[in-house]
Amino acid sequence: MDFTQRLSRWIGIAFLAGPFLLLVSALFAGLVADNVTWQGIFGQYGGYFFVPINLTLAWLIAHSRPKLGTICAIVGVVGAATIVSAFGQYFVIGMLGNRLSFDARNMLGDIAFNPTPEQLIGGLVGLLVPISLILSGVGLWLSRETPRYTAILLVTGGVAFFVGQGLGAVAEVVSPALLLLGLAPVGWQILTGGRVLQSASTMARSQRSPLP
Repeated sequence: MDFTQRLSRWIGIAFLAGPFLLLVSALFAGLVADNVTWQGIFGQYGGYFFVPINLTLAWLIAHSRPKLGTICAIVGVVGAATIVSAFGQYFVIGMLGNRLSFDARNMLGDIAFNPTPEQLIGGLVGLLVPISLILSGVGLWLSRETPRYTAILLVTGGVAFFVGQGLGAVAEVVSPALLLLGLAPVGWQILTGGRVLQSASTMARSQRSPLP
């Protein structure tokens, strides 16, 4: 097994694990249990997997839409880092709540609904999470590198992520569930043969090859 095959396997796992862990994280917002610490732990790990996910989607898009692919790569990496950062704060606040005996969920609500000017400025980067999903979905629709439903579910998941913030535990589950439905089949296809990545690689080589 060469390097590309080994990397493809881990990319396929990322497509399955990333949205699944975000979904599990959302369940700890009150549906299965109300635990900010575990919500932060699962959310952080899910965010890590979205680094290779977003870079792979950008790579696929770039074969037919180079400029859009570059934008998706930059915004996608920052968006994934923002997920990790945000859920890292959940983890810290949850741990402090456990140690100091205060309600971590109430503190998160106070931060969200009564932000300071500094929090508003710093929180603007959070918009890159739904923007990265929507851009990737649009790029996949235009490039046709994945099934159409993947593009639709990414765009819908990005919109649901933005709209669902602060609307309760049920709303928080919608976005990761849509992402799992859209990305998991792509990950499974990569794991069982890598046809998605192989077709894109073939296209890239043909574009680089000189005409006979």
